[in-house]
Amino acid sequence: MHQYAPNHSHKPITWKHGKQWLEHGLITFKAVKMFWYFICFVLAILMSSVELLAPSLVPLLVVFTSPFVAALMMAFCQKQQQGSNINPAEIGQMIYSNSSSLMILGLLGVVLSLFFQYLHDQLLIFWGLPTELTQTIIKNMAAKEALIRTILNIFTNLPLAVAFTFSPALILFNQIQPFTAIQSSFSGVMYSWKAFVVLMLLFILVFMVILLFAGFVISTMMMVFGAASNVFIEIMVFFFILTFAGIAMSAQYHAYIDIYGINQQDDNPDEEMFTVL
Repeated sequence: MHQYAPNHSHKPITWKHGKQWLEHGLITFKAVKMFWYFICFVLAILMSSVELLAPSLVPLLVVFTSPFVAALMMAFCQKQQQGSNINPAEIGQMIYSNSSSLMILGLLGVVLSLFFQYLHDQLLIFWGLPTELTQTIIKNMAAKEALIRTILNIFTNLPLAVAFTFSPALILFNQIQPFTAIQSSFSGVMYSWKAFVVLMLLFILVFMVILLFAGFVISTMMMVFGAASNVFIEIMVFFFILTFAGIAMSAQYHAYIDIYGINQQDDNPDEEMFTVL
């Protein structure tokens, strides 16, 4: 494991890169989608088993396993981009050789998640708002309260999201330590903030369009099949969320390649070469 992070790419990251990341992410996801759905299927079985024993641990387990899931997806995307045959055993070996660092990253994620959740609750209390949402509160929520909650959610969730944007890939491909990976992930996102703004706006636009289409399909099914369509609707929504997340991770891989580049020479005294692809 290295203690230093790879340099950023020398080429400028502009607004247009956000659109390119999404386009390339869609193409890559089409090629690796079956592997992604299989990962999610295994993870769903694991979460269901834990939920039967300790439901409160499920959110923390999701955070803890997220570096492993992200690393697997990055490895699949890399193999697809190289034009190589995807060998699950080879990728499993890649994950295993970096498992200790990914595990530490997962534990750091759990600690940070608990900290920001505590901070979120304290800020809600400061504003005189209830920490637990009920159907009645949601139904009668004023616009000002909704705005405050939205801002607080962004403020307390964004740091964790930025910390995990590139850290699993940096550990997997560059073999750097978890703390260094988190720092480099922050640096990489800040370095390419213009492209990430465009990428997020495009994701929101795509999400809204699909949401409108899904709303039409759901309302039509409810009118035709009534309550019998509830199970199918839940499966459809779950499938949509998984697909959306898979495309986001594929786009994230292309962002990683553009930001950190390939075959870059690091500035440390050892003069080591990092090869991403």
